Order: sequence, then C-alpha cells, then structure tokens
Amino acid sequence: MSSSQLPLPLPEYLQEDEVTQEHRDLLSSLPREKGWVTSHLFQYQGFWHTSRHLKGVVACQQHFQAHDTDILLVTTPKSGTTWLKAMAFALLKRVRFPDTRHHPLLTNNPHELVPFLEIKLYAESKVPDLTSFTAPRLFSTHLPFTSLPESVNTSGCKLVYLCRNPRDTFVSFWQFTNKLRLENMGTNPLEEVFDKFCWGVSLSGPFWDHVLGYWKESLEKPEKILFLKYEEMKAQPHVQLRRLAEFLGCPFCPEEETRCVVDEILQLCSFENLSNLEVNKNGKLSSGEEHSAFFRRGEVGDWVNYLTAEMLDRLDHITEEKLHGSGLKFEPIQTCHLCCSYVTGHKTRRYSGRRILMSSSQPPIPAPQDLQEDGLTQECRDLLSSLPTEEGWLFDVYQYQGFWFPSRQIQAVLASQQRFQAQDTDILLVTTPKSGTTWLKAIVFAFVNRVKFPDMQDHHPLLTSNPHELVPLL
Repeated sequence: MSSSQLPLPLPEYLQEDEVTQEHRDLLSSLPREKGWVTSHLFQYQGFWHTSRHLKGVVACQQHFQAHDTDILLVTTPKSGTTWLKAMAFALLKRVRFPDTRHHPLLTNNPHELVPFLEIKLYAESKVPDLTSFTAPRLFSTHLPFTSLPESVNTSGCKLVYLCRNPRDTFVSFWQFTNKLRLENMGTNPLEEVFDKFCWGVSLSGPFWDHVLGYWKESLEKPEKILFLKYEEMKAQPHVQLRRLAEFLGCPFCPEEETRCVVDEILQLCSFENLSNLEVNKNGKLSSGEEHSAFFRRGEVGDWVNYLTAEMLDRLDHITEEKLHGSGLKFEPIQTCHLCCSYVTGHKTRRYSGRRILMSSSQPPIPAPQDLQEDGLTQECRDLLSSLPTEEGWLFDVYQYQGFWFPSRQIQAVLASQQRFQAQDTDILLVTTPKSGTTWLKAIVFAFVNRVKFPDMQDHHPLLTSNPHELVPLL
C-alpha cells in the first residue's frame, strides 16, 4: 500500500488504546455507555468520562498538589469555559500585559493559556512539570466537586464556577461534539443524545449533579468558591467582571476605572473579537481539536432553534425536580425581564401585569447560516407543510395565524407561544420591522436601569453592547 493510501492517524482526543494495564483494569470494572464522540463513556465516582480523560482524572487526583494561591476555573462542558478562561487570564495578567493591542490572547487560544488539569496536563503526563507556572497559577477543570484532588479542598486555593442553563448547554454540547466527530462517523441524532443528556450520560455529567455540587459548596464557603451564571455575565458583563476581580483579590483601582480597563478587557475577550482572530479560526490544540470548534454563537436562548416542546417539557421537569429546594434557578436573565416579542396572531395576547407595546416582530437580517432550514424540528417541518407559502424578500415565507414569517422564525414563534411564561413585572417592546426598534430598546433599557447604571457618559452597558443584546427577542 502506498503512503498516500495509508489512513490518517486519529486525533489524540479520539485515541483510546494508549493506556496502561492498570487503567484497563479500572475501565473494565466501571459502568459504560456509548459515547458522544469516542466509543464509550465510563462512570467514575458518579460522573461520566472518556477513557483518555479518566486517565487524567485519576492522575490528577493522585498527584496534583494545590497551592494556596492557585485559582481553578470550573465548568461543565460548553458552559462558557473559553470565555471565562480569557477573562480570568486577562484580569490576572493585566499588570504584566497592560496593552490589549499586544496581548497573548491575540495569538494564543485561551485553552493554551489556561490548561485543563485532567484533560490536558495530567492526561498527557502522570506527573506533569508545573514549575513554569508562576503564582497565582491558573488552571481549569471539568471535574465534579466530589472528584477534586484532596489538596484543592485542604489548601487555600480559590475556585470560580461558571454554569449555564441546561437548554443552551445541551444544544451547544451537541453542536460541539458533532464538530469533533470524523466525517465517516456522521453526526449524532439530536433526539438520541438528548435522551442521553437527560439520563445524565454526557461528558462530566449528570449536568445537574455537577452544578449542584458546586452550588451547595459556594453557599457554605463563599470565600473559596465564586458561583457565576453565564446568562448574568452576558447581561451584565461589567458587573460580573468586577465581581470576579474582587473575589480573586485584584479589584480595579480608581485609576484603572478612569482608563476604562474593564471595557478594554471585555472587548479583548468578547466573542466577536476572539472568534475572528486568526489563531482561533485556523489553529488546533495539541490534542487535535480545531480552535474554531470552541466558537459557535455565544448567545443566550439558541435552544429555541432546536428543541421541541416535548423536549423542553422533559428538560424543564428534570431541572425543576433536581434543583428543588436548593435555591438555585435557571431563568433567562434580562434586566427587569425586558423582552422583544413577535406579534403572533389576530387576537391580542393577554399578559399579566403591565405591557409596553413596541419592539420588533422580526430580528435584524440574519447571517447566512440562519437562512438554512436544516436545523428545523420535525414538528416545525410538519407545520410548514400545511401553511400557505410565498417567495419572500430574502427567503420563502409562510402564513401562520394570518401573518408571514420565515421558517426558522416560525419555529421560534411556536416555542415562545408554548413556553414563555410572563411575569407581572415583565415589559414587552413590540414593533413591526424597521419601526425604530433599536432606538426604543436603547431608550427603555437606559430608562429602566438608570439607578443601576447612573453614569451614562463613561460606564454604561449601551457603550459596549448592542441594544439587541441587552433587550433580546423572544
């Protein structure tokens, strides 16, 4: 066989055969299930890992010695890990790298600057050399709280935990794992892996057990564990970054506030900036994952484009059952529940409490991928086949309840009609397209939040965030 015909070697993250006999013996004793990317997931100490990751987990537990000054960033997969790494790195290294125009994040992927303990360092070496890491050492992990090395609990190191609502976490993880699968493996059917996720069989899952472990510890030891929510960070990035800085013992001084260092860090670490860097568009991790795989959309609420009403019912029921009595809730975080709603029928929809009627029945012109119909649920496809259709201005439109929508918007309309529960304090801004939606969003956001953000000249969310990000569409 010629060299050109030799099969390409598997990327490191898919390799499962380079293990010791000791590790093989361990694997043979553990429950296993079909994996999302690799052949199998193995249940160890109540949570699921790939064979390669599990090797790193055991080595990390046996050999990692935490220092009092260490900082561990903890997440479940696809909960904002890359973003948190970038912000924490920029925050802690801002004295060493004050110029964000010449910064390591511009030429290095965040996962290279803040390595995983069990997935990178201890997966590659049983006893890695950590002498090059200077205090405060910054690491990351997907380990559940019960599987952390003993030294993490006995030392004075700090943990920052970032969680994300399970709807978006699942959708993002499904998309991510499909990118990691080789072409001949095909993609994971949404319904199949959704069932696995609900049963807890996902990387570092069960999701709810992972989150609750750190939530409960953060309540008991708030000085050691900072618990953050992805949705709150998206809604109030300045507030949450300052909160993170305070917790890590490096608050912004008045001189830094004057120089708008907070804004500079947020801009440097923004999804738009990081995802468009050459290193993140074309680079690879040493284990083989494309850097671009870690940047998809970075949005809150993208689940609406994929999950059916039945899926939402099941997922929400599990979440409510698992979190009952814990004090933890996953809700879409919007300041004062500001929302933009589609006008979805002939009859006036009745909402509890007051209403402000003004905002967009259609978002700005979407990106080309949003015009594709391959992400539509079967429920939506069945509905579309029964509706009148016409050639639209940009794409085909369908008449639903007397009004015209593109296919993907109809899917979102269905989900909002079925799932959205208005609260007495909600404010809905409603318009037809191009009727001043953006301006109205900005005015109402500034008005409602004028006490929280009194400085409108130098430090205000509207100076760094688009009004459509601050007041999202239902």
